[in-house]
Amino acid sequence: MGIDYGERRIGLAVSDPTGTIATPVGHLVRRAGKRAPVAALVRRATELGATGFVLGLPLDAEGGEPARAVEVRVVGAELAKRTGYPVRYVDERFTTRSPCAPSAPSAARRGGAKGMWMRWPQPCCCSMRWRCQADGRQASGERRR
Repeated sequence: MGIDYGERRIGLAVSDPTGTIATPVGHLVRRAGKRAPVAALVRRATELGATGFVLGLPLDAEGGEPARAVEVRVVGAELAKRTGYPVRYVDERFTTRSPCAPSAPSAARRGGAKGMWMRWPQPCCCSMRWRCQADGRQASGERRR
């Protein structure tokens, strides 16, 4: 099961049997100041028949691990502990826009007083992560040789 651990939502995806194409299967809402919803993630993994996890690792531009990346690793370790399933971390730097650029406009405007710009939808990023995982290009946050 692919997990995009965001600030407000946790995007979920599953792959096809070959591990090449990801399909979004919803999201969980994170509550500010609350523990990570690991039990809910385990429940969804069981419902979906998952046999492992792929988590996007939000590294900074230099490849360092900010607090969010540390949090993702903690969640991944807890998922592995509770399920016994393998957990892989995929470097998600530069996956927000570049992989999807040919098939979508440069940004979508969201209404509101501040006129914030939306990021690309999670399915696109999850799909890119699954492709990287399947190709063996980026696993555990490092490039394979």
